Amino acid sequence: MEYNNIGRAKEASKEEETGDQVNVIFYTLPKYRFTILMQVLLVLDLASSVTLWLCGGNTKYMEDHVTNFTIRDSVIDLAVLSFIRCGLLFFIYGFLENISLKQIDHPYESSLSTKKCIWHFIILFFSIGSLAFSITKGVLIYNVRSDSAHHLHSTYYALVISALCFCFLESVGAVLSFHAMRKLKIMRILLTPNDKENEEKPKKKVSLGRLATLTKPEFFILFVASLALLVSAGSQIAAPYFFGMVITAAMEPGMKKLNETILILLLIYIGGAIGSMIRAWLYTLAGQRIVARIRKQLFNAIIRQEVAFFDTNRTGELINRLSSDTQVIQNALTVNISMLLRYVIQILGSIVFMFTLSPKLTGVLISVVPIIGVGAQQYGKYVFYT
Repeated sequence: MEYNNIGRAKEASKEEETGDQVNVIFYTLPKYRFTILMQVLLVLDLASSVTLWLCGGNTKYMEDHVTNFTIRDSVIDLAVLSFIRCGLLFFIYGFLENISLKQIDHPYESSLSTKKCIWHFIILFFSIGSLAFSITKGVLIYNVRSDSAHHLHSTYYALVISALCFCFLESVGAVLSFHAMRKLKIMRILLTPNDKENEEKPKKKVSLGRLATLTKPEFFILFVASLALLVSAGSQIAAPYFFGMVITAAMEPGMKKLNETILILLLIYIGGAIGSMIRAWLYTLAGQRIVARIRKQLFNAIIRQEVAFFDTNRTGELINRLSSDTQVIQNALTVNISMLLRYVIQILGSIVFMFTLSPKLTGVLISVVPIIGVGAQQYGKYVFYT
């Protein structure tokens, strides 16, 4: 039995000889299964720990917590432990799944059972041991939190909380891994050679670069529209900051600073509105020109076809290509790209702006993003399937 990764699913092949005939049996596993979920959780744990550690104050503060390490005054041990644990368990879960699949077809091989028990023990040891260490660390830091001599950066407190949450989830996963590995026998899907032959070949996807070549005549229009998009996104990033300055100026005596701040805020909103108008106008203009050119080229290609072409392609399908499909291309090249650029600029700009204002608060906010993201994804799946 050999197990090979094909795409995102794992496929196994087995050959059984019966006389002169060789039967080949193929197995596939679902894309979303226990091993994949645990590996995603480990990646989130690692990313959260490293991010929170790097966000903890300036360089000198971090160096002091490494060179003058004490169990109550530093959390570098949690970050290092997370790095080692997540890196090892990520691959161990893959090894465990591979051995469990082999054991299904060779249930009497004692070596496979021994290896499986060893991997289970290692997973339990790292998961529960890390949870115990995180709890101990959290209790020690909690007991000295009011002592100024042992005061930590706010993101380091967030790192302790993050380590406790992730270690608890990983420990639960380690306990459930016994049941999950046994379920692989009923999860894998049997495919026969006929299924492989009759399986529809995936349609070739057109790359974004090839679609982008259609926009060459409108390059200047799209370039100006992108500049307007940058102005619009920048105004949305800066507006909350100056709105806060308006509130601060309103609490101070005198009206001069308040009037100046309100004027700046007004100019930001006006500039953002003008940028949004230019962006929408130019992107729409470029999109309509692209659609008109594609429809003209497509129509010219259709009318040059032979009569046999219209016997195999129905008129409704051809009309749909001229109307709906060209509109989809327009949205992909203009509207979708515009939204992608706007959101990327807003996210990156907001993060940079937040770090310049308060690195501590930004680190705390970023620490909860993985948890919220995973929760939102699971809730979306629940709503979709119910």
